[in-house]
Amino acid sequence: MEESITFYPLLIVIFLAFIVPILLSRFKMLRIPIVVGEIIAGIIVGGSVLGVVQQHDPVLDLLSEF
Repeated sequence: MEESITFYPLLIVIFLAFIVPILLSRFKMLRIPIVVGEIIAGIIVGGSVLGVVQQHDPVLDLLSEF
């Protein structure tokens, strides 16, 4: 049986990389660096909390080699 490849996790990662800096620049009172905000967002959508993006996704594994 063939495994279907979805680009859903990649879209989530791209969306977070785009929206987290915008949100943190709007809420300057939090005084959180953008990199820390992106790490926190990655922990939330990663396997530790929500599990939306899995650690061994085929599309993300392919892109991590570049």
